[in-house]
Amino acid sequence: MARLKTPTAPSIEIPSLGKVKIGDRSPKTGAPRSLDYFRVDRDTSPKYHQAFQEAYGEQPTILKIYFPSMDAEKVMNHRIEGWDKKSGRRRLASCDGERVEFYGPLGVKDIKQTATVDYSMSESNDPIEALNAQFPDAGITWKHVLTMRFMLPQVGAIMGTWELNTGAIDASIYGIISSFDQAVAMCRTQFGEDAPAFFPKMSFDLMVHKHSAVTGSGTSRSFPVLTMVFNMSTKRLAETRQLALQSGSQIAQHWDFAAAVESAQAAPAIAAPKEEAQPQAETEPEPVFEDEITDYEEVTEPSLADTLIAKVEACTTTEELNEALSQIKANTKALEAAGEIEKLRSIYAAKKKTIS
Repeated sequence: MARLKTPTAPSIEIPSLGKVKIGDRSPKTGAPRSLDYFRVDRDTSPKYHQAFQEAYGEQPTILKIYFPSMDAEKVMNHRIEGWDKKSGRRRLASCDGERVEFYGPLGVKDIKQTATVDYSMSESNDPIEALNAQFPDAGITWKHVLTMRFMLPQVGAIMGTWELNTGAIDASIYGIISSFDQAVAMCRTQFGEDAPAFFPKMSFDLMVHKHSAVTGSGTSRSFPVLTMVFNMSTKRLAETRQLALQSGSQIAQHWDFAAAVESAQAAPAIAAPKEEAQPQAETEPEPVFEDEITDYEEVTEPSLADTLIAKVEACTTTEELNEALSQIKANTKALEAAGEIEKLRSIYAAKKKTIS
């Protein structure tokens, strides 16, 4: 017997090779920081990590990607996650926009394991606003999350997917989903019932760059912005057609390649999300979750004061504390302007007593 006989055929899942990220931790302070290039997660197999670097170099800003499916649930999963507001370390709920599922007991009697999102409680039909109004005592912070699963053909002849997570709703998520949906619609129009077979051969450019903004209080924020564009260039279309021919697909034979090239040259580029969509006004900083640092890697750069505070608190010897004091003195004016100098002096004095 070659396979177990069941009423339904088992689904074929492409194995995951690793995670691609746009953040890491500072080697000096251990604080999370955002990056303006892609990197492979440290838990990825050394073999695949090396293959990635050989294909893209140390700090790539553009990846040529393909999706193994046009099923958004599998390769472009947008959801809202609920995190424990106190600890910031437990994921308590997940919401698809219609239904919300809670994990384990929350200690709130009126919350069931599953519930329907009540949009009547939101004036703007915003799901997070509705969830906050519907469950005000749940102790949950709600956050948008997008999980992308794609293939990197330049990383050797390795059959598998890579995963990237982002929580930047205004700066990244909406634009990426729009590009994906437009490509799916175009594929369905061009290839009809053959669209699911052809879509995995369509190429996208995934790009990252660092964007800086100044809040109303004058504090500088730096964060990575992800954009994804369906690459309809003549060269890339030729590469795609070659992939179809090499795979023995019949699609390439009836694909009007000349018309596709003409369409690519005439079609307007899929617009990247406007950076202005990121709110510039001063807002209450979001809590940093341990899992978020591990999975999503989209966090704001720590301020000068936060960096120095972390350095002081990490000191274990008088020499280290003296070095931290020197840095505080060298940045006194900047710390005074930010209103953080007294706080730092207090933390330094307390640390000095513990070491002495």
